Amino acid sequence: MTYFDFELTHCPVELSLDIINRKWVLQIICDMFFGKTRFSEFQKERPEMSNKALSRSLKFMEEQGLTKKS
Repeated sequence: MTYFDFELTHCPVELSLDIINRKWVLQIICDMFFGKTRFSEFQKERPEMSNKALSRSLKFMEEQGLTKKS
């Protein structure tokens, strides 16, 4: 179940903040905005982020419908 599956009675702003408030998600979104699309590009941009953390964050974003694996 994704955050977007909740009824419309929930505040969309609150749901959005719940998603982007997770560690690394906002930073990854910013990197995507500037054209990063590959795992290695995210690693190079954020060397302090472990491979495991990056993988988890990208998987979470895909599960929530924010990204699509290509």
